[in-house]
Amino acid sequence: MPAAHTHPDVEINWIETGSVEYLLAGKRGKIEPGFMGIFWGGMPHQLVASPPKTQGIWLTLPLAWFFQCRLPNRLVAQLMNGGLILKPMSWERLGQWLADFTNGAAGKRLVLLELEALFGRIALSLAADSPPVEHFAVPLRDDADHMARITAYMAGHYREELDITAIANVIGLHPKYLMAVFKRMSGMTVKTYLMGLRLAHAQRLLATTRMNILNIALDSGFGSLGPFYAAFTCHCGQTPSHYRRQHYF
Repeated sequence: MPAAHTHPDVEINWIETGSVEYLLAGKRGKIEPGFMGIFWGGMPHQLVASPPKTQGIWLTLPLAWFFQCRLPNRLVAQLMNGGLILKPMSWERLGQWLADFTNGAAGKRLVLLELEALFGRIALSLAADSPPVEHFAVPLRDDADHMARITAYMAGHYREELDITAIANVIGLHPKYLMAVFKRMSGMTVKTYLMGLRLAHAQRLLATTRMNILNIALDSGFGSLGPFYAAFTCHCGQTPSHYRRQHYF
């Protein structure tokens, strides 16, 4: 079983034969043949099952490009909260994208425009109880680059003692500006996102190891057991022990 990892990109898996199953933000998600699976690589994820003859295509899209599409933040928030979005996709359409992408700058632009349209339609189809829709004002390039750097840094350091000031010092932004950019671009606060990273790490350890719960709390970036139990129970609706009994494999 490959180890969990993070990367600062939006990941796309398309499966032709076989399947893949990920542990993503504490939930198992399976991508079947003929489906495209889309998720945010900045959330700790781990491949937990895949038949030997599985074949498909794996792509990553830079987060800065994703934000520059100015998509409704209900889609951005769902991905950054660890959601796995599944979309039927034919080989004919995907094959055309691959052919276009190798056909110079004009072909690449066509593919990126089609991906932007695809993501926009997915956002419009999400449930009404998703985060509210907001369209972002231009220009976005600087803010998109800031978000890519912020999330990349957090992905590598969420297990450490981390706060807004520390992140802002590394990125080179004023803390208030950093918080405003993050909220505007993702629809959530830095604190909420950091908590999601830590809880996803804890859920993975509960489901895949026999590490004791105190050590899981410390390894996930919580300073002690009490805050970990309170955060886990509030966000996951059950205690860590109950979660392990239901999900350990």
